[in-house]
Amino acid sequence: MERVRFFNAVEALPSLRDLGITEDEGVCELIDNSFDVNCKEVRIHLEKKNDGNFKIIVADDGEGVPTTYGDFQGIPYVLAVGGKVPKGKSRIGRFGWGLSATATCLTTRTSVYSKHQDDVSWRKGVYDIQQLSDTDDCTMDNEVLENPPWIDLPQTGTIVVLENIDRCRYTRLGDLKNNLVKNLGRIYRKMLGAGKSIVVSWEESEGKIKDTDENFDLFFVF
Repeated sequence: MERVRFFNAVEALPSLRDLGITEDEGVCELIDNSFDVNCKEVRIHLEKKNDGNFKIIVADDGEGVPTTYGDFQGIPYVLAVGGKVPKGKSRIGRFGWGLSATATCLTTRTSVYSKHQDDVSWRKGVYDIQQLSDTDDCTMDNEVLENPPWIDLPQTGTIVVLENIDRCRYTRLGDLKNNLVKNLGRIYRKMLGAGKSIVVSWEESEGKIKDTDENFDLFFVF
């Protein structure tokens, strides 16, 4: 008789979407990941799309994702369930959801750009739930060489774009922004006290970008 698989990848996707991770917890998970790879500055950018869903970008100037982990490409590996980056003893581990769970629960599509110190250019990997559902084994496409569509990028780092957040407690962008601004300073007070930086920016009417710190040098211009 054929052995029964303990885990059916395609059928598990809807269950992973119901883990209950909030957008605030998801952002904190990504910030944790950034600080775990020795970044100095994290920028969170918020937008509300024309369809009413949100887009959240979390960018850092950390070490970036290595090109490979064993036999696997770096970005698809860290996007996959169970694909963890070795972080040593300095790991925060406050939320522990993981990038894959955060991406699956909050959004239908996630793009990750990264540049490691050994890279000559930026790389991109994509996690698309519909695309995975259409495959037999939930295999992601290989990463490609592609620069993020912004300027003034850090020398190394990672940019996670939660492109289509269709599960959010908020309907107004201002409420999401206010809650993050209110709580991030408290949650990461030790990191901020040690010289780290977290900046939240958001898009207002007519494409105008506002920032929680006008003196902050932007990583990129949206």
